[in-house]
Amino acid sequence: MSKQPRRNPRITRSKSNLIAAAVALSLSGVLLTACGGGGSNDADSTVSQSVPPVLETSRSTQPSVVATDPAAVIEQSAQTTRMMNSVHIALVVDDSIESLPIQTINGDVTNQPAVGAQGDGEFRINNNLTQSDFIVTEGNLYTKGDGADSYTNLGPANRIYDPAIILDKDKGLANVISKVQNPTVVGTETINGVEAIKIEGTIASTELKPILPEVDKTGAELPITLWVTAEAPYNLVQITVEVSGGEVNIVTSKWQEPVTINSPE
Repeated sequence: MSKQPRRNPRITRSKSNLIAAAVALSLSGVLLTACGGGGSNDADSTVSQSVPPVLETSRSTQPSVVATDPAAVIEQSAQTTRMMNSVHIALVVDDSIESLPIQTINGDVTNQPAVGAQGDGEFRINNNLTQSDFIVTEGNLYTKGDGADSYTNLGPANRIYDPAIILDKDKGLANVISKVQNPTVVGTETINGVEAIKIEGTIASTELKPILPEVDKTGAELPITLWVTAEAPYNLVQITVEVSGGEVNIVTSKWQEPVTINSPE
């Protein structure tokens, strides 16, 4: 069984003003375009958008590939991910990695009927971890830090941090899967109760930058392991990237399940 993402045992919660933190992050030149989004039960909202599931059975035929052919598995998994309309993401960065501006992301992402994300995460600002709930809707990023009663609109998400990038057809997970080099099938493992094909390879760090900001500064090429469901439609289950002596783990689940993004306004 593969090593599951580890929860960060230490969380230094910043009590500084959230907007000031965002300004500090912007001034540092870091453009956060990571993944994530998860339902927040206490969103201040009277408006929501509900995303119906798009079933893979809507295909005329289910895809079928040879499980021992890594190139075929990767190609089909990338295609399935490009077709995906909603997914749950759990991202964890090892404590030993302090070069990335994100530490954890947990939540839901969708691109239908509109691009959006909702969840919580930990972001590294001035060497401290700041935890915040977030919502991305209509292109804007809303955040709510510890103790806050309502969300603050920080403006266009793509200028600060856009977790919805995870389902972007050109920059998100589909692109990461398709850009794995020298893939090798090393067996099957069970991840979160799902039998998955394990594939090891390498990837140019620049291909990971949209979902893992600053990772390109840790090395030109990084080891990567993928776990893909052993049956059609070959959903991505987990990605593990080795960075600076540690790991970044991204686990996906709830593929194509309905998602509701709560609008703070």
